[in-house]
Amino acid sequence: MKLLINEEPIPLLPSLAIKVGLNAALFLQQLHYRLNISKNIRDGHKWVFNTYDDWIEEFPFWSLNTIKRITYDLEQKGYLISTSKHNKMKIDNTKWYRIDYEKLPSSYKPNDIPSDPIVDAAPSQHETTANSH
Repeated sequence: MKLLINEEPIPLLPSLAIKVGLNAALFLQQLHYRLNISKNIRDGHKWVFNTYDDWIEEFPFWSLNTIKRITYDLEQKGYLISTSKHNKMKIDNTKWYRIDYEKLPSSYKPNDIPSDPIVDAAPSQHETTANSH
């Protein structure tokens, strides 16, 4: 019996998910993979062009609104650059995407990891023992 993976997995570094959030990290990782194999070069950069329906095929576990929210948030943070100016016809609303690797956090320090207030607020074993006497 296979335990879980029956198809191509999306690899993900926890440090990226800590920096940008889980959904954004999944999106960026998949876009990075697609950019590596892309043959679409414009303005000196590799691009991936997709409609929202294409992204839904790529991420069938997300709704259209979730994909729009993820791409919007990544654009606002400067990690994702998108345009429709490379389309041949003006009525074509397909967006072209690339990652701004300069803005993307490249690493994190252990103290950048958000603390868990529930764990931090829990008394230590020593305090629990001292209070129970």
